[in-house]
Amino acid sequence: SANRGRQEKENRRLPTYLRWPHIQADQVHGLSLREIGGFTKNHRAPSVRASCYAIAKPSTLVEKMQIIKKLRGHQNAVYCATFDRTGRFVITGSDDRLVKIWAMETAFCLASCRGHEGDITDLAVSSNNAVVASSANDFVIRVWRIPDGMPISVLKGHTGVVTAIAFSPRPGAAFQLLSSSDDGTCRIWDARYSQQPPRIYTPKPPDAAPGKSGDASSSAVQVQPINHQILCCAFNANGTVFVTGS
Repeated sequence: SANRGRQEKENRRLPTYLRWPHIQADQVHGLSLREIGGFTKNHRAPSVRASCYAIAKPSTLVEKMQIIKKLRGHQNAVYCATFDRTGRFVITGSDDRLVKIWAMETAFCLASCRGHEGDITDLAVSSNNAVVASSANDFVIRVWRIPDGMPISVLKGHTGVVTAIAFSPRPGAAFQLLSSSDDGTCRIWDARYSQQPPRIYTPKPPDAAPGKSGDASSSAVQVQPINHQILCCAFNANGTVFVTGS
């Protein structure tokens, strides 16, 4: 009973946005549930699962969605889109080989960035909001200034499609750019300079299977390293570690 009383006191001290049903979720999830819309006052769901479905069911989400702006200008499918750090600009990348920078408030195109010779595969905005990088299946990464789209650098070196890019969130390394590629490598570039060579990281090849004892031919067999496609990459929150997926 003492533990129960202590728990009730802690619950009373919680801010209103973390009370039922949000108390059962972590803070970020709870806030997102509250943002979508919750239960009426003094109404409780029979379970957290039921409450989450009632709050975030598809029909509720569709009813809450509104089209704010339509950005028209690309001549082919748009597979990449991101906001700048202020939310004032939208950057899009398309199979028409163009990167476009748009003003969110007016939906006007501020810049069409030309130079890629292949479909745009990914976009990344630097943590200081100075530049946006674009990758493509032409094996090249290009860096553009925000918001006028002025070319900053052209980063060449990958020998396969550049599948993903990400800027470091570390305060002292705003221009440190991580890339992954179908060539089996990931690289870290200084996005300001075209001629500065990147640091190259290659996943360790699988160990050769040990040969059977007494089999002379097995000891002469060498397993050739395989270049695995790296499909994605990301930094952790403070930019000290990065992860790749293949």
